[in-house]
Amino acid sequence: MAPIRRQLLAALLAALLLSPVVGLAGIAGSGKDAGGAALRALLPDAGVPDIDTFMQIGGHFSPSMSQDGRRLFYFSAASGTSQLYRLDQGGFPTQITFLPGPITYMVENEDLSYALSGFASPGSENDQIHLIDLTTGRVQALTNDPSVRHASPRWSADGLSVYYCANQIERTSFSLFVHDFRSGENRLVLERSGTNSVCDLSGDDRRLLFYTSTGSNNNDLYLLDLASKAVRHLTPHEGAVQYSAPFFSADSRGLYMISTAGAGGVSRFMYLDLESLTLRAVGDPTSPWDVETYGASASRRYLTWVENQNGYSRILLLDTESGKLLPTPELAGIVSTAQPTDEGLLCFSYNSPTLPPDAWVWDFRAAQQGRLDTAGPRQLTFAPWAGIDPTIFRAPELIRYASSDGFEIPAWLYLPSDFTVGRPVPFIVDVHGGPEGQSRPDFNRHYGYLLQHGFGILAPNFRGSTGYGQRFLDADNYKGRQGAIEDVANGARWLLERGYAAPGRMGVKGMSYGGFMTMAVMAEYPDLFQVGVEQAGIANFVSFLEQTADYRRALRENEYGPLSDRAFLESISPLTRATRIRGPLMVVHGVKDQRVPIGEARQILRAVAQNGVPLDSLIFADEGHSIAKRENRLTYFRRMVAFFKQHLQPLSETR
Repeated sequence: MAPIRRQLLAALLAALLLSPVVGLAGIAGSGKDAGGAALRALLPDAGVPDIDTFMQIGGHFSPSMSQDGRRLFYFSAASGTSQLYRLDQGGFPTQITFLPGPITYMVENEDLSYALSGFASPGSENDQIHLIDLTTGRVQALTNDPSVRHASPRWSADGLSVYYCANQIERTSFSLFVHDFRSGENRLVLERSGTNSVCDLSGDDRRLLFYTSTGSNNNDLYLLDLASKAVRHLTPHEGAVQYSAPFFSADSRGLYMISTAGAGGVSRFMYLDLESLTLRAVGDPTSPWDVETYGASASRRYLTWVENQNGYSRILLLDTESGKLLPTPELAGIVSTAQPTDEGLLCFSYNSPTLPPDAWVWDFRAAQQGRLDTAGPRQLTFAPWAGIDPTIFRAPELIRYASSDGFEIPAWLYLPSDFTVGRPVPFIVDVHGGPEGQSRPDFNRHYGYLLQHGFGILAPNFRGSTGYGQRFLDADNYKGRQGAIEDVANGARWLLERGYAAPGRMGVKGMSYGGFMTMAVMAEYPDLFQVGVEQAGIANFVSFLEQTADYRRALRENEYGPLSDRAFLESISPLTRATRIRGPLMVVHGVKDQRVPIGEARQILRAVAQNGVPLDSLIFADEGHSIAKRENRLTYFRRMVAFFKQHLQPLSETR
């Protein structure tokens, strides 16, 4: 791509990149604000806005910048569902897609003229691959079989073909296919059993890189010769090892990837030499921090990766020509994507407990030259606050407590602004999903609402969470499930022992695996947890594994245990101990859920109804595993917050 002249880059920065720190400071300190300050002092307190106002705070996600910095693409749900937007140099945001449901991803071609995206009918997870004209917004379906899931599309180097995986032949396996734009046809490339995913193509389009998952934390890389159909196994290994999101180096002689193959099972950014099959760390091979995402400039000269350091993100940027790490901004939040350009810009998605998700940019060449005043980081998009005072959002405290068997459990502690030691408040323990997930110090709209109403929140990272190495990640697998349940209970005990919470005023909530944990801890520890709200949770592991989507079953058995061990699966199922749930329970589920079928909700509702406890349910006929539509999300959050306010004594009644 032709290099941009420095004056054009300067024009871009002047037109698009406004520093929020300077802007806010300028407004607060200007003479014009004196009248506003005086007026605000006279106005009555408007109280806490409704939850729907909090949920209307915006966000912009997954930014992708052209190499010359003149165009920015990103996702936003401003229209009600996640759609694609474009921001041109000196222009205004333009909505590109208008699909009836959310777009799940975007894979752009070399010059950002076209992109591949996934879209499924509402409630379904069987994505169809679409081609989007990034200039006009025209959308063209490349696949059209709602019964088949199409995944991981990748452009050929010449931009005239798209390779992807689909469970078209067998619903339990993903074979490799290609869409040829010259003929307009989709054809089989390689029939293969297992869960496979296309990763990248070599620069000469002769070799296709793909991986096969053999467990939730275990996979293998393979190289397919497209002419001979010969398959080469690149990563023979023992035990569970991950080789994530690999891509070819500029000369196609090696692969960059995130892998746990190094010391301690830590996810590191690594390079695999394709001739010798030796694997080495890029950067510090002794780093204790998991790497979670990466990016590369078009020429692959600049590589960036993001470390998860105690939940916070740190960006590292490498110039492969000099072999040196370049300066990056210091942040106190979460970076979900980071993309360097050959012109010296680093575009990244950033949010924090006090800032909603937006696209930001860092001029690393300016930083290299010591011009930190112009380097940034500077904000490209600006999420609307929907009339909410941004200062009410608070950063949490990172705390740690001991498990019963030697693990140290990290957790995020959120306290109301007027909390004082010795005056406990009603608490909600929020259990993340996954279980290969992690609670992070990110922007959470309904946390802000709950804190304003006097609730405290604890978000624990129990065993099985990501971000703390392979041993911690695998510690809850199969027979280790009970340990994770105890980890959540120990978090509640930590709150009670230190006076943050009082007995009888502890709630719990979670989605998916977090929904299972919500029901599990209410049944196992009814004296600890008095109120629960669970969304799309597993009530019966036997029926869940029997009825979940075919392609997911083998991976989930690796995590939870095989169907052949029915006795164990029943022993850890909340349904088995449903008679012990003595507190109010709210159950939320989508009828079209293919991951955790709706039968899980129906089973637990029937069982708990026999206990004579307050029971509420919210079943969405037009939703799947997650609640995607704005009107449904608002209905859910209103009901959830009202349920907690009804059954956990509000702060105003105790102070």
